[in-house]
Amino acid sequence: MLPALNSHADTIYLKNKQAIKGIIKNETEEAVILDVGCGTSKFSRASIESIEKGTEEENNNIIKTWKIQYFDTGKWIPRGAKELFDSFKSVKRERGNVIKIKNERDRLQRIFTEKEKEFSVRLDKYDELNSQLKTINPKTDILNYNNVIAEINTTGVKLKRLQEESSQTMQLIENKNVELSNYIKGFSSFVNKFNDMYTQLKNTEVKEEDEYFFVKMEKEITALNKDFEHDEIKFSKDSKGITVNALLNGNVSATLIVDTGASLVVISNKLAKQLGIEKKSISNKMKLVLANGSTVEATPVILRSVRVGNSEVKNVYAAIIDQSPVPTVDGLLGMTFLSNFLIKIDANENNLVLDKFKP
Repeated sequence: MLPALNSHADTIYLKNKQAIKGIIKNETEEAVILDVGCGTSKFSRASIESIEKGTEEENNNIIKTWKIQYFDTGKWIPRGAKELFDSFKSVKRERGNVIKIKNERDRLQRIFTEKEKEFSVRLDKYDELNSQLKTINPKTDILNYNNVIAEINTTGVKLKRLQEESSQTMQLIENKNVELSNYIKGFSSFVNKFNDMYTQLKNTEVKEEDEYFFVKMEKEITALNKDFEHDEIKFSKDSKGITVNALLNGNVSATLIVDTGASLVVISNKLAKQLGIEKKSISNKMKLVLANGSTVEATPVILRSVRVGNSEVKNVYAAIIDQSPVPTVDGLLGMTFLSNFLIKIDANENNLVLDKFKP
């Protein structure tokens, strides 16, 4: 705990009974210029009743006080700390923008969820219509047959439109996630820079007023850190890569390889069946390129939730493939989950570290 500072200094008493404290920077026969910490003020001699000057110690003390009070102005930066301070101001400015980005991302996710619900309802109708069509004799009930065909075609068009809209919305969500991730990376880089500089200074003789700067910045960082949820998850590592335990849709456990090169979460058909997800009759397929360069056919799906440790993401875009890329695991933990976090690998503790921006 740093001691409180005595803030006596030069005082100008005005004829209007006001008293202004500061440090006199210049005096002429016509005016007095007073530094008040956040800038200077000029007073005409005609407006001044009297001047009381502080001691050198008192003036030094008020400068120390100003360095705390006017921290945000950037006027009182210790030598060598300007780049650090500029990084701090950049993080503070960007935070406001990132909150807007997060709110927009959340809005898009709600839209995406509604579109997927509508898609599921129409897909069920599409299947029902196809089943109904099989029971109609096109020769004896041609009108009914044609009506069902027309409804199937209309529903198919609507399904295609919903797929395209969902895909576009998902891309917008991913773009927002990248922006959020960039902010988290920038903040983490700033904190590391601060810790390195402060540690170096602690190993040398630090001026008291300079220490006030770093103590103040440390408090600011603590406040900014409250925006983040920090999670450390134990992982296993072998020739397959890093694997973690995950909980899908709130009730099915899975072992997934952490794969930042995979654009989607990928699960095996066996795991999909455990989740109660059956491949639909509509041609709703995509091509997926695996890490070994091979291409496989996949079925896109929305997982209601993916939880790893204490970190959970809702409505995760994923892909089902017939066989897991690695036989002994259930799939891949790809970027539709991971891009929601700043990811670190703590190899010493075998921890997957996830930081999420959640102001």
